[in-house]
Amino acid sequence: MRRVLAAAGAVALAMAGVLIGAALMRPDGNGPAQPSWKTAGPAPLGTADYPVPEGAFFVAPGGDDRSPGDVAKPWRTLAHAVETAPEGSTIVLREGVYHEKVEIFRKRLTIQNHPGEVVWFDGSEPVGGWVRDGFRWVRDGWDVRFDNTDFTAGGGEDWHMVDPEFPMANWPDQVFVDDRPLAQVQTAEQVGPGAFFVDYQAGRLYIGDDPTGRDVRATTLDEALYFEGADGSSLRGVGVRRYATSLARIAAVKAFADDMTIENSVFAQTSVTGLSLKGARITVRNNLFEGNGQVGIGGHKSDDATIVGNVSRGNNVERFMMAPVSGGLKITESRRMTVVGNLMEDNRGPGIWLDESVVGAVVARNMARNNAHHGIHFEISADALIAGNVVTGNGTHGVYVNESSDVRVWNNTVTDNKGRQIYVIDGARQQLTPGVTWNVSGVEVRNNVLSSAGAEPLVAVRDLTRRKGAADMASLDHNVYQRRGPGPLADWADWTRADAAVATLADLRRTTGQENHGSEVENGDLPDGAPLPSDVANLFGREAGAVLKSGAPADEL
Repeated sequence: MRRVLAAAGAVALAMAGVLIGAALMRPDGNGPAQPSWKTAGPAPLGTADYPVPEGAFFVAPGGDDRSPGDVAKPWRTLAHAVETAPEGSTIVLREGVYHEKVEIFRKRLTIQNHPGEVVWFDGSEPVGGWVRDGFRWVRDGWDVRFDNTDFTAGGGEDWHMVDPEFPMANWPDQVFVDDRPLAQVQTAEQVGPGAFFVDYQAGRLYIGDDPTGRDVRATTLDEALYFEGADGSSLRGVGVRRYATSLARIAAVKAFADDMTIENSVFAQTSVTGLSLKGARITVRNNLFEGNGQVGIGGHKSDDATIVGNVSRGNNVERFMMAPVSGGLKITESRRMTVVGNLMEDNRGPGIWLDESVVGAVVARNMARNNAHHGIHFEISADALIAGNVVTGNGTHGVYVNESSDVRVWNNTVTDNKGRQIYVIDGARQQLTPGVTWNVSGVEVRNNVLSSAGAEPLVAVRDLTRRKGAADMASLDHNVYQRRGPGPLADWADWTRADAAVATLADLRRTTGQENHGSEVENGDLPDGAPLPSDVANLFGREAGAVLKSGAPADEL
C-alpha cells in the first residue's frame, strides 16, 4: 500500500510505496506497457552493438577517402562516405573524433558506431600559440567567425530570447580548458579566470586561464549533421558535442526528414540546441541531451513523433530567456506526438513544453524535476493526455495547462513545485482553427496526488479575461490533496465569489460541486482512484476499467 507522509518539508513522492507486480505488466504478461523514465538514457557510448550488415561502408579517422571504404581500407571522412555511398547504405564509424560538418541530402542512410567503439563528432579544435598579455593570454590571427544575430531583438517583453543580464547568450563562440567551458564576456578587459573574449575586428582570442600544459580547445564549426529530406535515415550510437550553432542555424543536428530514427546518442555542449526535428514519424529514443546552450530537444511541424526514453538535463547553460524557448524539450505545431518515459531534470526552463497548436499529444510516465520553470507545459494547443508523470521540485508550476482545450490530466504525482501543482489558465489569445481555438474547455483532472508545503493553492483554474468561470473550463474528481503549508487547497475562479481561494476540500465540494470523490489527507493510505479509461490503462499495462491508487503508478516513483 502507498502511504502519505505528513512530515513538514518532506517531498511527497514518499506518498507512493509499492503496487503488486501485475500493475507493471501488460495484460498479456509480456512486460511493461510503456518505457519508464527510470530506464531512460542511452547505452554508454561505445557499448551500442548494432549489427554491421553485409556491404556496409566504413570510416575511420586514420582512413583515406581514396580507398574503397571497406573494413580493411576505410574512408577518412563521413562527408565523403555520404557523398559516395548509395541510397540505403549503412555507414559504420570506427573509434575516434570526427571534426566535420556534413549534409545528408535526400539520401536514406544509416550512420552508426562500430560495435564496442566510441565515436564523437566534435566541433572544436586544439588551439596553441598563446602569448601572455598581462593577466590574460592571447592568440593572434584568430579568424573564426560565427553569426550572432538575435532575430528576436526588439520583439517585446514576451518575445525575445536574449536576457539583457546575459547579453552574450546568442554569441555561439566556445572555448574549453581541460574540458571545462569558459564563459564568454563582452570585452578583453572583462577577461579573468574562467572567461574568454573574441575580438572579431582584431582577430584575437583571449582567455583568462593559463594554457601552459593544458588542453585548450575552441569551437570552429557551427553544426554537425543536417539530414535534409533524407527520409528513412538513422543516426545511432554516436556523440555530438561543442558545435557553435547560431540561433538562425537552429541546432547542431537537424533531423528535417520523415521516418527518421535517432537513438543511443549524446548531444552535449552545443551553443543553442542539441537536436531539432521537422518531419513526420521521427523517433527519438534513448538519447542524452546535456549542457546545451538553450534547449536539449527542439522541434516544429513534427507530426507523429515519438520521443521516448531520453534524458534531457542541465540545458540552457547560456541563460537565454526561459520564454519563448528553453529547457529540456520544446515542440511546436505538431500532431499526434508521443512523449513517454523521459527524464527531464535541472534545465533552466521547462522540462517538457508543447506549444502553439500541438494536437493529439500523449505525455506519460515522464519525470520532470528540478527544472527552473514549469515541469510540464501544454500551451495554446488541444487534445492531450497527461498521465502517470512525476512532476516535482520545479521552479514555477507543476502541470501547466495554458489556453488549451480537451486536456486529460490523469494519475500524476505533482509535488513541491514552487507555484501551483496543477494550474489550468485561460487568457486573451484566440484563433479560429476548428478544434484548436486556444480557449480552455474540457480539461479533466482525475486521480492525481497533489502536495506542497508552500503558500500557493494546490490546484487552480482561472480565466484571466473573466469570460467564463472555472466550471466552464475544467472538472476535478478523485484527486488526493496534501497541504503541508499555509496555502489554500484550490483557486477556483468562478467570478461570482468575492474570493476564489478555497481553503479545504469540504469547502470546494460544498461551493463548487467538484471533487465528490476527492480526498484531503495528512497521513494514511491513498484511496483508490476512478476506473481507468482504456487509453490510460494501456499506458500502465492494465485492462480498461482497472482501479489503481491515485497518483502515478508505483514504478514511476
